[in-house]
Amino acid sequence: MRLELTVALPDRPGELLKVLEALASLGCNVVSIIHEREKAVEGLVPVDLAVDLPCDVEPREVRERLEAKGVLVTRLQEAVGRVRVTVVASRLSSPPALDFVKPGVRVVGLEGEVGVDGGASFKVTLEGPLSEVHEAVEELKRRVEGQGGLFIPPMEEALG
Repeated sequence: MRLELTVALPDRPGELLKVLEALASLGCNVVSIIHEREKAVEGLVPVDLAVDLPCDVEPREVRERLEAKGVLVTRLQEAVGRVRVTVVASRLSSPPALDFVKPGVRVVGLEGEVGVDGGASFKVTLEGPLSEVHEAVEELKRRVEGQGGLFIPPMEEALG
């Protein structure tokens, strides 16, 4: 089973290691870590993880093991048929509107920059059911390329 979790860690060395040790002690395989230090709130940094659990480990055990180490778990859910992808676009006159994103898809990250020359670049992270995220990525690609911009697809698609 794949599990998605978010933990809030103090912004100091060694805190992420506590999480990884707890997960490893249960035999979990870490698939991804997103450590967003720039989004710290009151000294706590949100860290998103995706982990594969062994068959004999329940999500409840993951929460209990982390909390026993003093880790604040803010989100823990089974990742059923959901994906998270990040795309980057550049050389745009303006970032495209995201009004086409369906309700089942969440925009979980959005960063943008407008250069001194007026050119815009952005990075957007989408999360949701595979088919709906794929549709959103294709529409975003169409809009970016329609402006003559450079579209960098998610790594999975770039390799496929």
